[in-house]
Amino acid sequence: MVALRTLPLMLLIASFFVPAVRADDQAPELTRAELNNLRRQAMGPDSDAALKAMDALAKAGPDGQDALRSAARSWVNRTEQSIQRELARAGEPKWFLDRQAAFDQVRSEALANIRVLERDDNVRKAREFQESLKTHFEALQPFYHRRALIIEAFALRARFLEYWEEVRPENEPIFTPERIERLTQRVEQVLGMDAEKAAIARDWVGGRTPEEPMVKTMAFYFAARRIHEFNQHQRTLVDDAEWENIQKVNEYRIHLGLLPFEVDPRLVQAARRHSKEMAEMGYFSHTSPTPENRSHVQRMRNAGYPRGTSENIAMGTISGERAFRMWFDSPGHHKIMASTGNSGFGVGRWGRHWTQKFGRGPRIMLMSESEQAQVTIEGDILPPMRGR
Repeated sequence: MVALRTLPLMLLIASFFVPAVRADDQAPELTRAELNNLRRQAMGPDSDAALKAMDALAKAGPDGQDALRSAARSWVNRTEQSIQRELARAGEPKWFLDRQAAFDQVRSEALANIRVLERDDNVRKAREFQESLKTHFEALQPFYHRRALIIEAFALRARFLEYWEEVRPENEPIFTPERIERLTQRVEQVLGMDAEKAAIARDWVGGRTPEEPMVKTMAFYFAARRIHEFNQHQRTLVDDAEWENIQKVNEYRIHLGLLPFEVDPRLVQAARRHSKEMAEMGYFSHTSPTPENRSHVQRMRNAGYPRGTSENIAMGTISGERAFRMWFDSPGHHKIMASTGNSGFGVGRWGRHWTQKFGRGPRIMLMSESEQAQVTIEGDILPPMRGR
């Protein structure tokens, strides 16, 4: 492991961020009102808004230097206080890794059981593993969260330190190299990783899994959190029961150590359309009597999703949790929900008929804005039932 204290300050900061805008960049002069507004934003509680305001102050020449200096000093202090607070509650790396190793062992055994999930006794074991996994996860969740806060605050502090280096008075006694080094050493000790690996953990979104246990653990936590945040933006696409089913599936996957599925609007529509057709035409099957909707892959393609793979169907409940349990207790359906090859997911209910759709297309959340603009639902949009 490379000790952070051996790295020059600017190299350490560069490992987290693109350099901030310099004060000599060209920008129009600011009015007094504009300058005061930027000063308020830079000193405010929102770090994103503060960074934008400080970018503008850095371009404002001498008029912005005093405001930038005050804001940078304030934010470095705030982020240091946040880091120190979480360091005190984070627990030492060995304690954390020992408990994570025990969790990973249960995960490994649970996944092995799923691979041979064919009989009632395997399903019973799956239920027992689910309870054990939940217990382990809930015990470790606060420690994942605290380490994530440290990583994020440390990265943010590096950004504000860069501004500070641009405008700090000569021979300024605060934020000395010794002070920076002490905090860096403590952060490194508690995290069990250096700045470069912390950045890898924070930015990982899938692909080749980091090998070091601590980096792997935090990379999974950050990625799962980002997928959950993306899915929250899709919440209006589904009713409460459908959302409950989505949450149950992804919670189970996280407990197993599998990345959550991304909710894809096209798969939601394909699922809901099939549930509606089954309900209205009075059949229950993966094979539709409608020629253009014959197979589950066709139905996903008809909604605009090009790489559909699997489908689960259920009937007899309006509860998202109950539908999840029905699939959980059925070996074939269970294996699909715990698959490793799929990334996209959609749930659609119509009355007491349920459909889940799965695919391995690119995640929308990782696409560029122009690519996302190309993602469109084909065919008529079927709204959720919402309580019916």
